[in-house]
Amino acid sequence: MGLRTLVLSAVIVALPGFAQTPVISDNGVVNSVTLDRTQPVAAGSIVSIFGTELAGAGALADSVPLSTSLAGISVTVNGTPAPIRQVSSTLISAQIPWEVQGSTATIIVTRNGVASAEKSVPMAEFSPGIYAINGLAVANLALALNADGTLAQAANAVLGLAAHPAKIGDSVTILATGLGKVDPPPASGADSKGTVRNVVTPPQVLLGGITAPVTSATLSSDFVGAYQVQITVPESSPAGNAVPLQLQVGEVTSPNTTTMAVSLP
Repeated sequence: MGLRTLVLSAVIVALPGFAQTPVISDNGVVNSVTLDRTQPVAAGSIVSIFGTELAGAGALADSVPLSTSLAGISVTVNGTPAPIRQVSSTLISAQIPWEVQGSTATIIVTRNGVASAEKSVPMAEFSPGIYAINGLAVANLALALNADGTLAQAANAVLGLAAHPAKIGDSVTILATGLGKVDPPPASGADSKGTVRNVVTPPQVLLGGITAPVTSATLSSDFVGAYQVQITVPESSPAGNAVPLQLQVGEVTSPNTTTMAVSLP
């Protein structure tokens, strides 16, 4: 390759018109936990933005509060800069800012100064979802913790993690998203260390279709956009290694595909 070709290539790459344009997929903005394209998003929750050319390389935020810019990528929701947790060429994980309100969230991704076309997604006060992991044989195992810190799942369900089923009357803490406003309100991108922030509208928790008493529902002190819901396993709960676990708040119910393990006394 000659010098002239190298110079021309450098000029073309440097020209703004030749910068990569990020593209958000149709129906590509979803609740990061449920990934349900029919579910609205909610202020304060983490969303997954799927598309192409969203970023030149993968990057993960390494500090909290989350920044509204990561690896040259920024996101706005109804014109408000959104805190960003992770970026890659096909996926961005970002928080819907707490201050954004309305029935529609309009998302724009900007990569090194080049903006995507806007995409809109329905927005609601609540968009409940339960964080889950994939086990050795079963997907969507709820991140539900026993009082001793182990997973409320069958023993050896997740490689390398201690687990045992919850029992009737046990206290279990569920990691969730999309439960709406908390009091006192946090700053967008921040966690809740040092402050207890109670949800304004407590969720209903269904365990195998049976209502489980909720003892507390607060914003997580460790994870941005996450909530901790503490329940007591009800006496009438069904037993098994895959008991459906759901959150219901407002008019929205999380999918029944997320499960935990319950054993009889």
